[in-house]
Amino acid sequence: MYYKLMGNASYAYFHIPKGTNLAGYSDRPTGCLGTHDMLATKSLTITNGDETIVIITNDLLSVDKEMVQGVVENINERYSIPEKNIFICASHTHSGPEITGFEIYDYDKKIDENHKKLKKEIINIISQNALKSLDNLVPIKIGFGKGQCDEIACNRIDKNFKVDKNVYILKILKTSGDILALIINYSCHPTVMGSNNLYVTADFAGVVQNLIEKHYKNNCIAMFTNGACGDQSTRYTRKEQSFKEVKRLGNILYKSVVNIADAINKYEDTISMECIKTTYEFPMKDLPNYNEALTRYREAKLLKEQALNNNVSSAEIRKAITRYQGASITLKLIDLFKKENKIIDFIHIIKINKIVFVGLPIELFSEYGFKIKSLSKYENTIIVDYTNNLLGYVYTPDSYKDGDYEAWSSPFRIDTGEIIVTDVLKLINNLED
Repeated sequence: MYYKLMGNASYAYFHIPKGTNLAGYSDRPTGCLGTHDMLATKSLTITNGDETIVIITNDLLSVDKEMVQGVVENINERYSIPEKNIFICASHTHSGPEITGFEIYDYDKKIDENHKKLKKEIINIISQNALKSLDNLVPIKIGFGKGQCDEIACNRIDKNFKVDKNVYILKILKTSGDILALIINYSCHPTVMGSNNLYVTADFAGVVQNLIEKHYKNNCIAMFTNGACGDQSTRYTRKEQSFKEVKRLGNILYKSVVNIADAINKYEDTISMECIKTTYEFPMKDLPNYNEALTRYREAKLLKEQALNNNVSSAEIRKAITRYQGASITLKLIDLFKKENKIIDFIHIIKINKIVFVGLPIELFSEYGFKIKSLSKYENTIIVDYTNNLLGYVYTPDSYKDGDYEAWSSPFRIDTGEIIVTDVLKLINNLED
């Protein structure tokens, strides 16, 4: 059914104490020294009188099952919102608090009581902010736009490989004409800042959100979602790993977003919505035997040492280090899989009229993102990685054969990407037109 549209958006900041371990890199020597820019949680509520959806974005490396369940339960203490209608994702900044993580990616670090306490505080902040977006709903209308952004994302495995330059914008206006919110989708790891950074930052995703909000005189809440970015980063486009470079790249994306948003001239105030959150068993990797994995580890270790001792680019050094880390994780996987034989999580889909958001708890390689988008029956199909959880990379067979970090650190089978494409398309095809 179609009803007049109502909605609201809200935001809140996380306060990260000095000394908090930062997530995303394994080789930081200490906890954070302070905060460069505040991390935020942002929530958008849309209701058509029949269905209500809540989209929550977070400037964090990831969310996990505990966080999602906590937020859903807290929301439902006041509002009866089905779990499938609450869509929670993260930007994947590598300079946020280390409060989540698939076991093998913690590199044997234990989350101490202070970090557990911080996690509970963050769950509460996300929940309370989401509840704010469910209050005081106003009449709204929705527009959609898409375009491209050059100069930021590259394929981090090989700079000559295909890059996803697409930028998608969901624009929410109050019927008065004022902007309420923009949801931005762009595929790129927010890792301009490297492991030597010890300050909290949302990276370029934070810059673009802040600039958009200032551009629209702080009447707009900008929300960043990441696409199929498993192999997309700034490794070969950034000039350096500095806050100056974060600002430069954030400005490039900001200009693209504003151009796309301002060109939107078609809006709808009556829409249909449909949500699916289905349990999904991800195919587990057929691991090499221990001796093969150990040989790969030793080779990667030697290549890392050669890169560090020779005059090669910072991008090549980073590639050698991550390849070594991937080989190390494979050894951990062999031990882990003696105890675990299933990886079960969710695929989460939200359809707003003919715009489809596909939420995945993984880091999907762009090749599979392109396939889903090109084969979907809906022209405007958007991939959102880091939704509900973070389980690992879904890589290409070539990446595994080449010994890349992403493939060798992944718990997933070599054909998982093609399987996910097929299964996601089946779910999309079952959506009502």
